Amino acid sequence: MKYVSHRIGDLELRRTEIPTTGKHYLEIVEWMKNEKKEDYCYTILIFEEYDEGFFVRSVGDRILLEDKMWHKFGILIKFGFEFLKKCVEDEGGEHD
Repeated sequence: MKYVSHRIGDLELRRTEIPTTGKHYLEIVEWMKNEKKEDYCYTILIFEEYDEGFFVRSVGDRILLEDKMWHKFGILIKFGFEFLKKCVEDEGGEHD
């Protein structure tokens, strides 16, 4: 899977690697600052593959974002599906 990182405000679509397996997946994260003003992020949703393509899976109830973030969130989801489709086309069906 190619590298991707697209950020809109505090939301980011990015490619992530599972260290124990070396497999990659796409996720959308939200960036925040802790009490020391240090950046950190947490996963909101993950793109997962199934027989007919890809779907998104929310991590708990994190998908319940503030109203003002839904438009940005929708753009990143659309971009994620387009990216995955292009990867499948470019790599002849391989997604990792």
